Parts: sequence; C-alpha cells; structure tokens
Amino acid sequence: MDLTDRDIKKREELNDVHDQKSYRNPESPYLVGIINDVHQYHRFFVKAALEMKISFDVIDIHRNDWWDKLRAEDYDGFLIWPNGMRESLKSAYDSRVKMIVDYLKKPVYPDYLSIWLYENKIRGLDWLRVNEFPTIPTSVYYSKEEAMQHLKTNQLPVVFKTNLGASGKGVYIVKTESEFRKRVQQCFSVGLKSYGVSPYSESRGYAYIQKFIPGMEEWRMVRIGDAFFGHRKMADENSGKHSGTLLKGWEKPSEELLDLLYEVTERGGFRSMNVDMFRDHEGNIYINELHAVWGQSTEHLMIIDNIPGRYIRENGRWKFEEGSFVKGHSGIARIEYFLKQIGKSEKQLS
Repeated sequence: MDLTDRDIKKREELNDVHDQKSYRNPESPYLVGIINDVHQYHRFFVKAALEMKISFDVIDIHRNDWWDKLRAEDYDGFLIWPNGMRESLKSAYDSRVKMIVDYLKKPVYPDYLSIWLYENKIRGLDWLRVNEFPTIPTSVYYSKEEAMQHLKTNQLPVVFKTNLGASGKGVYIVKTESEFRKRVQQCFSVGLKSYGVSPYSESRGYAYIQKFIPGMEEWRMVRIGDAFFGHRKMADENSGKHSGTLLKGWEKPSEELLDLLYEVTERGGFRSMNVDMFRDHEGNIYINELHAVWGQSTEHLMIIDNIPGRYIRENGRWKFEEGSFVKGHSGIARIEYFLKQIGKSEKQLS
C-alpha cells in the first residue's frame, strides 16, 4: 500500500457518511446520482442531499461496471466533486463524465468544461489565453532542448509547477541557473513530484515555468450559481506561498476583481468556479488558476466589515447581501442551484 492508498483509507474512515450509499424520500421530486470521490469530498453532496431530503445514489465511476450503475435508474442529473490527485483518476473523470453528458444526455454539476479544466494547469492556461484573459507570463515546453533555452529570454527566479497539484503542492521556486537546469532535467526524466501524492504520479514530459513576481496579493474569487464571493489569501511568512496556508484576509474585493470574475464565468458558462487572481504592486491583475471545486476551511467565503454575505449582480451593478450562504462546504448552495437548472420548480423543492 503506497502513501496515497493509506491516505485514501484514512479519509474513508473519517468520512461519517461513507456507508450512506443511497437515500430515498418518497416526496422528493428529484433523484440524483452523486459520483463517488476516492478522497471522500463527495461527502459534502451526500450531507447536503440528506439535509435537503433529496433522493440519491452514490455511484463509483472507477468501477468496471460504472456504465451499468449510471443507467440503473433514471437520474435527473449527477453531482460531481472531480478528483485531481492522480493522473489516472483525473483521466477517468474526464472521459467518463464526457460519456454521461454526450450519451446519457444528463446534466452534470459542475459543468463538463469546468471538470475538464479542473486540476490541469496547462488546460486552464490555454483556455485563459485563448479567451484573452490576463495571466502571469508562463511558458509550457514539451521539448527539453527548448526548455533549456528559457533563461535566454527570461530572468531568474522562476516558478516550476506540476500540472496536477493543489494547496501549494508541486510548486518549486528556482533561484539559480544550476537549479534551473536540474529541474528541467527532472521534468524530462523522473518527473517533478507534487508533494503528498503517490510517488508513482510523476509530472514529466513537459516543463511548466512561470515568472516569479514577488509581493503580490492573491485573491480567491468564487462564483456559485449566481452568487459571488471574494477574500484575500494571505501568504505564509516562511514559504511565501499563498495556496494551502488557510490564512485569510477578510477585505472587500474591488469591483475590478468582481467584474473579472463575472467575465470569466460568463465566458465559460461556469456556475461553480474559483478564479484565483493575483494583483501586483502596480495594480495589474492576473488570473493564476481555475478550480471547479475547492477547499473551504471557514464557514463563510466572504466577510466585509464583520458581516458575512455574498454579492449578486443586478442590472450591471454589484449588490451586497448579508447572510450565511455557503454552509456545509457550499454543498447546499451547489445543489440548490443545480436542481433549479434541471427545470423542476422551486416550489416543489420546498
């Protein structure tokens, strides 16, 4: 059993709804499929569905009989917490969720494009560039020889990143030319490790190299359905990293940040999306990464002047609404929005 398998086993033991594979409420107007996540994040959907008294089955699409399970009932749609911890798991989600959308003709949440982009930095970068959104200067090389020439037109330090890897994992800040050459060599041989995942899940065959811009603010800007949230991600004093620190600055996000979040999510049709943004000393904003799902270590995603709430957009203007809108890791908010999109009335849901 490798370290990842041990981690999965531990997560299963800690999941207090692990054995809740099915639930039926005769009065529920919906029957949804909840796709099993080996790292147990699907539990947030399970808990929310139980609280909302929505009928569901948990379905494991990594099993050999996955297609039969998906067709066993006439599901109204499928709730998915995509996995990005292993290349093999990511591949299964990308291909099999595509079958749900194209051949079962069933809606999924988050939408397929969001899932396809999730935990794939190269895809996310390409999508942002094609749609002409501002990104940090980044180069992706599939040739070692080409990657070795990077410093001829770029300066140190630089940041190497693995394609998969969240919470600051798989990030290498490189400050010397010798270390740069070492990292490039690794990229095209044994691969770079994304800390905390299986030693067999190497990122190799490419080099993802990003410009290092010191002292930037990082903002977590979130859209769930038609609600918008934002807060600062504070850097760790020792590592200098923002991701994975769980440190938050409860400040009011600027309209510029909110507008960019709106533009990205409208362009992609995203209704469950975290757009991580950087702002430099000159006020320039860059989009760092896109995440269809994300960790939530606090009860709220936005607090302004000690008041939790959300923003909604009315007639092109931002309106703040006070309240608690993302309890249970935002599980209820996601399901409420998804079920409204299925087409059955809100009156039936209540």
